[in-house]
Order: sequence, then C-alpha cells, then structure tokens
Amino acid sequence: MLRVNQLNAVAHRMKGVVAGVSEDWETSLGHLEKAVAIEPESMETVGLLGMVQIQAGHLREGIETLKSRPDAQDSVEACTWIGRSLADLGDLEGAEQWYRWGLEVAPEQRWLRLYMANLLAVQKRYDEAEPIYRDLIRDDPYFSLPFFNYGRMMVESGETERARKLLERARVLNPEHQLTLQLLRTLGDGE
Repeated sequence: MLRVNQLNAVAHRMKGVVAGVSEDWETSLGHLEKAVAIEPESMETVGLLGMVQIQAGHLREGIETLKSRPDAQDSVEACTWIGRSLADLGDLEGAEQWYRWGLEVAPEQRWLRLYMANLLAVQKRYDEAEPIYRDLIRDDPYFSLPFFNYGRMMVESGETERARKLLERARVLNPEHQLTLQLLRTLGDGE
C-alpha cells in the first residue's frame, strides 16, 4: 500500500509540474495539493506547491506553505520566493530578513543579491545597495540587470551621468530590454 501511495504522490507531483510549465495554475495546484496530502513529508512537493501558489497569485498562502517547511530558512529557493512575495505585499522588512537568510546559505547567489540590492534601493538605502550592484557587475560583467537597476538607482538619486553610463552598458548587453530603453529616453539618450 505504501508503494502505491508513493507512486500516486509522484504521479500527482509530475502532473502538477507539467500543468505549471504550461501555466495552468489551477490544475497544477490541484495535483500538487493531492501529492502533499499523500506525502506531507516531501519537502520538494511542499516547496513546489508553495511556488505554484505564489505564481497563481495566492501570495499569502504560498508564503505560509513555504514557511511550513522545516528547512525554509536554509533553502535558497524558499528564501527567494518568500522574500519576493513579501516585497510584493509591501512587507519590506520581512523580505529583507528572508533575503538575508538565503544569502547566509548562498552568499554568491546572484538573484538573491540582486533582489536584496533592489529592495535596499527602493528604500533609498543607496549606500547599502551600491556595493551589492558593484559586486554583481564585477562578478558577471555580462549580466545586464545589475547595470539597469544600478542605473535606475542613480537616476532616482539624481546622478544622471553615472546613470547614463550604466544604462548604456545595460542597453549594449540587452538591447531589447524595454525598461532600459525607456529610462534612456527619459534621460534624452534613447534611440
């Protein structure tokens, strides 16, 4: 009987993943909820359910599902999803805490670092965000988003010349990025 239940849980998890790939969130949620009901101890399945809940727009529910994992604070994935969702809900302090926990586990994780820098910039904590952006650029000079976000922060802080240089580099790296093009047009440098 245990083997049948495990197979059912795996089948529902896989169906949930397939539905999620095609962005059929409700079908995905249905299968993942069944998989968790069969195997509640599967942290992988609980994590998938939380992420799909967030993707489906059920942010609070997804946050709570991810937090229910005993390893949530040690999971870069959970910290990222919870942090982003809390930021979207306006809980910047909570988001920062989850980003910090994730960065303790994986200090070089570029997306967490970028989200942290963006969060600090939104709060006008430019002196804390700037070194993170610089480190991201140093670590991967072909990753356009740190150039864009750093440039946007410089626009907000009134440093238009620095902003222009950063945004120009972002445009070279990703010429189709509409937000970069829009900011450059605002600065009078758009094509």
